[in-house]
Amino acid sequence: MPCPPLVVHSPPIVCHVGTSVCVWSVCMATYMYMQTASLSPARTSLAHSNPPPQHTHHTHCIDTHGDVSASAIADHSHCTMVICKRPYSASRPPAKKQKLAHPQTMPESFWNCLANPPLTRGALEEQTRRLGAVKPDFHHSDEFLLSPELPEDSCGKLRKFSMHGGPDMRDVIGYCCYIDVDEDEDDLYDPASSTAPGVHVDEDGPFDDAFAQHLVNHGVFPKDVFPHGFVSGSKSPPPPKNVSELHKVSRRRRASLAGSDSGYDEFIKTDDLVNDGKETPDALLSLLENLDEQCPTVGGGVPFTNLDHLTDGSLVAAEPTTYHGVLRNCFNRRFLAKQHQQIVPSLDHLAPVLPTVFLEAKSPNSCEKAAVCQSLYVMALGARGFRNLQRAASGSDSAVVDDDRAYTFAAVYRCGWLLLFACYVRDQTKKGWCVPVLLGEWDLRASRQSFCDGVAAYRNVRDWAAAKRVELVQRANKCC
Repeated sequence: MPCPPLVVHSPPIVCHVGTSVCVWSVCMATYMYMQTASLSPARTSLAHSNPPPQHTHHTHCIDTHGDVSASAIADHSHCTMVICKRPYSASRPPAKKQKLAHPQTMPESFWNCLANPPLTRGALEEQTRRLGAVKPDFHHSDEFLLSPELPEDSCGKLRKFSMHGGPDMRDVIGYCCYIDVDEDEDDLYDPASSTAPGVHVDEDGPFDDAFAQHLVNHGVFPKDVFPHGFVSGSKSPPPPKNVSELHKVSRRRRASLAGSDSGYDEFIKTDDLVNDGKETPDALLSLLENLDEQCPTVGGGVPFTNLDHLTDGSLVAAEPTTYHGVLRNCFNRRFLAKQHQQIVPSLDHLAPVLPTVFLEAKSPNSCEKAAVCQSLYVMALGARGFRNLQRAASGSDSAVVDDDRAYTFAAVYRCGWLLLFACYVRDQTKKGWCVPVLLGEWDLRASRQSFCDGVAAYRNVRDWAAAKRVELVQRANKCC
């Protein structure tokens, strides 16, 4: 192993008598380093096993500066050359920031924070897991404790004992009696085997009432999203200040949807195939988007594992089907590194960043509330990132940041209906810091006009949000 290089720093050379001496010192130090680097492997390993002390003497400076005292050599007071050595310290270098970990399923802490857990599949699975983890602190005897040969007075004693309440049976409460099942009969108890072959069951994932209640407990307050909503007994937050502007934008006519080439007939045909199970709901996304398949600002199918947790770290990573953002190279590298865990959803370098528009298409087997709950989750992540980027780009100008305007949107299509949502972020010190609202809903199968109105509303809002993203990126790059 070669010796570490010797870094030599010399002061500026001044035209005086000692100039040649200082130049000779630099050359001498270079020569000694070359001699040290040519040591044998045995001497080199010995030199590294015994590190030099903190203060080294310039032994070669005696010939240069003449006869000086040992103390002067020790503190280098007569030498114009300073040898910089890295101090030997036992402290370790700072550890790298660990990657965020998102649970695959809801952990125990998720259910402990719910005041009234709803009756959902996830709650039943958690209850089953907890019951299976409980181990009794007693042993059940395999033998029959009561012998058939009882004394004659046993019945009287038992009758008298039962008059006082009987024995303490608390130890046998919840005792599980396991039944031995043959391996050939395992498929009879498999829940998946109860489904007829060829029938596709669409899983809604963790997005249920418990997930929605968790979002509400952490400040995500949906407004007029459902008939009864998730928030009961509390004041609903106000809508965004630009809600009237968003309604005007959504009502604009689009030339691509005018006439008979609006795509209504093709949409109805594809939707029928989805309802029959012959096509996946993703086939409807291209008809709703009407974009180039190679559009670089459109991503999807990638879990958002790089973003900071929205709540307490007990939620699974969001994974929208389709989202719209901007390219990474649009940002200044230094600025993007500061906002990395706020606007960069994935470590995939081809995936867009700063997602603000989301689109989901669900099959009839899915639950509408689960689809909406999933959209609320991804919208909250997108709105939080957009607000943090606004705050970083505006500096101390709080009027630009705290405008209570919506710049994040999500659309959900299921069973002919298209739901369009908007989301804005308020001051996080308030009880409801994230407010999703319903902008409108359209029955795309009702008529050609209804189809054009609903699809135009989504595309208009999508393009409006894209323009706002570009403005924010330009403002953010200027502040760097």
